[in-house]
Amino acid sequence: PDPVGRTLHRLRADIIMFGRAITGRFPEPVHSRLVPSLTAVAASLAAHFRDSASAMEERRGPPSLDAVEREMAHYARELAALREEQLTRALSTDEVGRVFTVSFVLEQFRGNLRDLSSRMAERAGKRART
Repeated sequence: PDPVGRTLHRLRADIIMFGRAITGRFPEPVHSRLVPSLTAVAASLAAHFRDSASAMEERRGPPSLDAVEREMAHYARELAALREEQLTRALSTDEVGRVFTVSFVLEQFRGNLRDLSSRMAERAGKRART
């Protein structure tokens, strides 16, 4: 349980950072372009956490990360398009910081979710062998 606890602690920090980064409205047109993909990311994360909780309770292997990965990639594409269109140039330093903090947090999330999947697989494998 110690490795699982450490991973969950890191994920908790990711959730807090994500919430702080998306609190408040982004300026237009950034807001209307990013919020739909951020909403989809949040929904996929919530579903993944629910599925993970059930799997852990039943000592099954981890759920697939495909939906989360797909939504995170969609956000990255939207952000890249905003940059290519130079729409981030009109943002203040604080606003740009918030936008790119979200990207950083999503990368942290990705790594920590993969770690959780590995810990869950180990835990499920140990149960299967006993």
